[in-house]
Amino acid sequence: MDDWQKDFWRTVESLGENVEVFLQDVEQTIERIGTEVIQDVGETFHTVFGSSDEWESFLENPPFLNELEEFFTDVFTPTDADGSSGFDFYPDNFINPKVNPSPGFHPACVGCSYYHGRIYEGSLLVCAMHPYGWEGDSCPDSSLNSSN
Repeated sequence: MDDWQKDFWRTVESLGENVEVFLQDVEQTIERIGTEVIQDVGETFHTVFGSSDEWESFLENPPFLNELEEFFTDVFTPTDADGSSGFDFYPDNFINPKVNPSPGFHPACVGCSYYHGRIYEGSLLVCAMHPYGWEGDSCPDSSLNSSN
């Protein structure tokens, strides 16, 4: 009766040893891959930047910083037709961006409380009464609102 218990514990010990060997192999493989990645990144770094002075210059003035700043400014702080803005997050701007009226673009809609100005599937919806906007400078349905 004791033989099966001894066999069981030998099997458990053997399993533990095999798991330990396996984990050591995994550790060695991860270390090897990490070393290769570091070498490849280092080679790429030297190919792209050449010297550490160029890298520091890149970090101080990244070429894409202005574009990122413009994007986040447009998304997070939209400006209304009257020029006011606030720091609010508008998740709808990602899906349906807002287009504000100006004297050169839908001038009849500037300050109108009915103005919607969202883009849906590539088409601008100006308002419910005039989905494509009013052609002239003064819309007959305009409702000026000072809170806009």
